[in-house]
Amino acid sequence: MLARAAIGSETADSSDVAPGWKFVGRADELRAIDDARHTEHGSTIIVGPPGVGKTRLAREAAARAAADGWQVEWAVGTASARDLPLGAFLHLVPEGRGGRGEALLGAIVDGLLERDPAASLLLVVDDAHLLDPASATLVHRLVMTGRAFAVATVRTGEPVADSIRLLWRDDAGTVLELPPFDAAGTTELAATLLDGSLDAATADTLFDITRGNALFLRELLAEGVRQGTLRSDSGRWTWRGPPVVSMGLRDFVGTRIANLDPVARAALEVVAVCEPIGLALLRHITDPTAVETLEREGLLEVSLEGARRVVRSGHPLFGEAVRVDVPSVRTEQIQAAFADELAATGARRTDDLLRLAQLRLDTGDDSDTELLTRAARQARHTGNTSLLARLATAVTRRTRNVEAEYLLGEAFADEGRFEEALVQWEPLGAAECDDELTMQIAKARATVLTNIFNRTDDAAVILDTAIKRLSDPDLRTVLQLVRDDIDSQWEVRDLAVAPNDEAAIWIWMANGRTLIMNGQFDDVADDPTPVEDMARAGSGEWPLALMFTQIIRFFALACGGRFDTAEALARRGLTSAIGDERLAIRAYWLEALGITALGRGLPHEATAHLTDATNTLRGANNPALRSALYELTVARAQAGDIDGAASAISEAEIAEAGMIDPFVSAARARAALEAARGRVSAAVELLNDDARVARDGGLHLFEMHALFDAVRYGAAREHASRLRELAATMQSPLPDLYARFAAGLVSGDADELAAVGRGFAEIGCILHAAEATAAAARAAHGSDSGGAFALADRANEYAAAAGNPVTPLLVGGVETAPLTPREREVATLVAQGSTDKDVAAELGLSVRTVNAHLRSVYAKLRVAGRDDLAAALGAR
Repeated sequence: MLARAAIGSETADSSDVAPGWKFVGRADELRAIDDARHTEHGSTIIVGPPGVGKTRLAREAAARAAADGWQVEWAVGTASARDLPLGAFLHLVPEGRGGRGEALLGAIVDGLLERDPAASLLLVVDDAHLLDPASATLVHRLVMTGRAFAVATVRTGEPVADSIRLLWRDDAGTVLELPPFDAAGTTELAATLLDGSLDAATADTLFDITRGNALFLRELLAEGVRQGTLRSDSGRWTWRGPPVVSMGLRDFVGTRIANLDPVARAALEVVAVCEPIGLALLRHITDPTAVETLEREGLLEVSLEGARRVVRSGHPLFGEAVRVDVPSVRTEQIQAAFADELAATGARRTDDLLRLAQLRLDTGDDSDTELLTRAARQARHTGNTSLLARLATAVTRRTRNVEAEYLLGEAFADEGRFEEALVQWEPLGAAECDDELTMQIAKARATVLTNIFNRTDDAAVILDTAIKRLSDPDLRTVLQLVRDDIDSQWEVRDLAVAPNDEAAIWIWMANGRTLIMNGQFDDVADDPTPVEDMARAGSGEWPLALMFTQIIRFFALACGGRFDTAEALARRGLTSAIGDERLAIRAYWLEALGITALGRGLPHEATAHLTDATNTLRGANNPALRSALYELTVARAQAGDIDGAASAISEAEIAEAGMIDPFVSAARARAALEAARGRVSAAVELLNDDARVARDGGLHLFEMHALFDAVRYGAAREHASRLRELAATMQSPLPDLYARFAAGLVSGDADELAAVGRGFAEIGCILHAAEATAAAARAAHGSDSGGAFALADRANEYAAAAGNPVTPLLVGGVETAPLTPREREVATLVAQGSTDKDVAAELGLSVRTVNAHLRSVYAKLRVAGRDDLAAALGAR
């Protein structure tokens, strides 16, 4: 449910909320009003467009004044009272006093000043632009007495009485421009209204739709929850689908357009139904003068897009609200007229083709199958899956068209309906068509069979058959590269031999994966090859090429420790995915943000992003879910959420597995969970096996990750040498820091460990900075207790910045009397409630050995016994 902020109704201009709602944002504006109230200024005029929260800000300012002991009085300007002299203040006429004109005005002023002579007076006037002249004069006179302060709200663009305008002209007050919320403020307000948090894509979507208007946001959220467009999974809210319009928003827009003449209203309806629409074309099908009037009123906006001036509704939700109320017959008339004009101009722009095809279908005309097929191709390129399916279905109903049948399968795949896609494509394998389409069909079938169902043998047969059918040698080369990719040939090819851009992209991506696996991160991240330009140019044939190349670069940046650049790339990708109906694209970039947070050592932030990614991947029925769940397991384990980590890995073990190796292996995920449970020996055993498998397969990146985790869990002596060997072959400072960390743990060199901690901090690895500095503090304890305490304080600061993660090197904070890995393991199990006998059985020790470890632990932690152990480990 929405929080209290969304309950109840309010006037169209306010974004008021129920009393007691946490005041969100506007701290600077509120401070400015408070400062003005305590100085010689006599008023603050809050000016802003409808719905930005002027009334809410005035209310909060009034509440703060009342808390300071001020007398607070309210007046509200209304259209109905505007023709009545002093209509906004009649409720403040003192009992037994009245009169007319000047006498009544004086009585109200005197009554307000005499009501509580000892208190300062704050007069709040809402919608001051609706005051009648006498009421405006009263406000000005009251402020001019020097005994009252006024806070007035005024709607942007509305005429204001001279007496109110004089308040700031005569330096008797200040004007406070109140713009809509920015993106961060919109997200904060939405999270408060929903009493939860938003996934990153949803936050971007809500800001894009509402443009930071508080009233619109509240109405949108309430209607989204009611219709199921906005859904919560464990308090994490996700938006799915188009904007939804509440009755409150329809009423608000209805009020704004109530006085439009029929010609202007007709023009507004045309824009609402057809937006975005070119200005020149709009002038052909509606009245040009009406368009100018609507733009002046703020109901339309005109912008330059390329060489064309384009018209949209003045706010995204205005169009939605108007469109809902346009009768269906009128809508169809507008669509038909727009389609005819668009066709007459030649539909020259790429988006014109989609608009024209959609309009033809909307008006029941599916006769031009060539147009619909070309539009379906374009819809696939733009990620408009629902339109793609609609167009391809319309064509296949009318005629046999191999390309349309293939594109319909692409729509199924985009929706996560992979088995239906394969069924759709299977008859097309032997269909008569040109070489380009033959290649696309074979590539699509092979990709789904390989990446989704891990049926590599079937995919290889399809590719081999198609390669033999192709007469174009360049296209054969592309399919051969796809075929080689299935065989996972880890070798670097010469990009110069690529016969075309698509082949070059395949080679570049294969090379990128190989180089990243071998630690050549900078060679990929900084490669000057214009592969992304190639991907953009060829996106009509391969729509996801750009995303794939960007993800390769992302992993090069993230694995090399260049987290700021990696995060910026992921956020750009996520922003570009807004409006794209292919959920997997959004999920991949959410996962990328989670991976970045994991690399930085921010498990709580990583958990949020990876939860969003897994929720989205479930909806997309995508096997990448398994990989994201392994990453989520690590994030939750490091955050101390053992139950959540266990749940994530349990789901991962039953999820569909595609061919792509997960970035975090199953063994690393299980090891993180075991370590969080205090079973570090079991964790190290899992990681040792994982490192051996990776080394045998030549997967040096995965080997390094497994070995470094094992080092962090207590196996530095076993793996320091191999980490040093790997680091010597890899780029970027991160592998070197891993190796130095291991060596420092083996040697007990406090200075080196402290330097490693600083190195991790410099590149943003906060968790590892905390772990290395904690190890430095323990190493320094024997010889330099003062330095040890300083290092311990620094380690705890790093850990706090990372959200106090739970790892073997940090559990319970940093004590300067170091516990050995075995002591820490025993102490953790006992603190969790295990008996000495249970611990002995768990770790394969004798009860006597467990008792010896516990005595050492009690001495180092300065506790009396097991009853104090949990507090001692946790308090630090």
